[in-house]
Amino acid sequence: MKPPNCFICKRRVLEFQGQFDKLDTYLLSSDDAALKQGAYGWCHMRCLLTSKWGAFWAKRRIWHRTEVMSYKKIGSSDNLTALFHPRRKTIAVFQTNGESFYFEPPELDLVKKSDEGILLPVSEVHHLHLDDPIFVQEIKDTLIKRKSFPLINLFKSLGLEDTLLYPEKFTDSVLKFDKELMEEWKWKNSVSAIAVYNQFIPLEVADFVKEISYQN
Repeated sequence: MKPPNCFICKRRVLEFQGQFDKLDTYLLSSDDAALKQGAYGWCHMRCLLTSKWGAFWAKRRIWHRTEVMSYKKIGSSDNLTALFHPRRKTIAVFQTNGESFYFEPPELDLVKKSDEGILLPVSEVHHLHLDDPIFVQEIKDTLIKRKSFPLINLFKSLGLEDTLLYPEKFTDSVLKFDKELMEEWKWKNSVSAIAVYNQFIPLEVADFVKEISYQN
């Protein structure tokens, strides 16, 4: 399957939480400018937030979740809207600029905190299919020798470093070696590993979610 490209900058999208989004056409109506101008599909979160489409997609997704997906609005401010799904026990928060966050409230008690926000730990399997087999082999060799490969080097090598949102919070992120995943290494352009990184949640969002969680 062909890797997705950002509909805004036309470059490769890497699927790390908080760094990308996928905006589906089923949320659009036939007369929407976004549909006519191709403003849908995969995108870097930074590209979305710096485009003219962020606010439009925030409103459209809030509408879809409340009117179609049974989410209930449980809080709002000038910049934020929080929705809650009663069965899934999930909170979705949307900023007016288009950035979105999804939580199960107990997660916020297990995170690293700072004056700027919180770091939500993520550990997930990633299957990477890249165009450059030499670079793929470099990743494999590094994983075998050092047991990890810096994710920031992946973004740099693909020319995607400028697409990172909150890049200073991503510097310690790595791909970790997993022996069982070596079975997926048989193709010269593919490598699989466990991505270990943090999704950064701004303090404004974290405090907002905690406040409304206690109230509800």
